[in-house]
Amino acid sequence: MDLSGLPETAVDSEDDDDEEDIERASDPLMSRDIVRDCLEKDPIDRTDDDIEQLLEFMHQLPAFANMTMSVRRELCAVMVFAVVERAGTIVLNDGEELDSWSVILNGSVEVTYPDG
Repeated sequence: MDLSGLPETAVDSEDDDDEEDIERASDPLMSRDIVRDCLEKDPIDRTDDDIEQLLEFMHQLPAFANMTMSVRRELCAVMVFAVVERAGTIVLNDGEELDSWSVILNGSVEVTYPDG
């Protein structure tokens, strides 16, 4: 049976994947989920697509605006995702050596000093 003369439907469309990608990229919640999925991977397991997703997300954050693309790409290759579950958790003590840089995606942080 030759069905080649029938009109193409949305189910058959090869453009569906492209449309889904556009919808996913334009939905901030979907984009956030994609970024989280990329960050939850071990950095060594990240694909080029993961890096591109992270670069696109990073582009929205002013803290990265002055960095070159190569520096941003290197950061995307090594950055990790961390969750602080409880309010009041100390994430860094005064005088502690910094070996990382944090970006807060959701929530807030309070800085207190030992002298008050």
